[in-house]
Amino acid sequence: MELTQLKYFQAMAKCRHFTQAAEEMAVSQSALSRSIQKLEQELGVTLFERHGRTSDLTEAGQKFLFHVDRVIRELALAEQEIELDNGGVGVVHLSFLHSLGDTFLPLILRQFHERYPHIDVKLNQQSSSMLAEQLTSGETD
Repeated sequence: MELTQLKYFQAMAKCRHFTQAAEEMAVSQSALSRSIQKLEQELGVTLFERHGRTSDLTEAGQKFLFHVDRVIRELALAEQEIELDNGGVGVVHLSFLHSLGDTFLPLILRQFHERYPHIDVKLNQQSSSMLAEQLTSGETD
């Protein structure tokens, strides 16, 4: 199993359409299709129910997607951490509760910027339920 296969699977699960997923991943539709088929063979399960031009995740596909999303998110966090440790540049998506926006956050941001001047911080003030959703989906760090 390769990381590229997992990314193709994730794109296909999101788009539900082989051609659109292939365009998003900048590969040919046949290459994406072969990759998904190989992944299904390796796992010994069908990940997608194909319906003409669209496809839906099977129950096994839904379970697998949950874990693939976590793996890809963890790899992205590892890459980001390594970049930070090496003084690299990047973007941190920081979401926070409304109550922290005026008090706690300015101090943290000043200290962070002093330590990592080449890192951009994108701020997102939300309710606790929305923050939980964004963390789960990987939209925020």
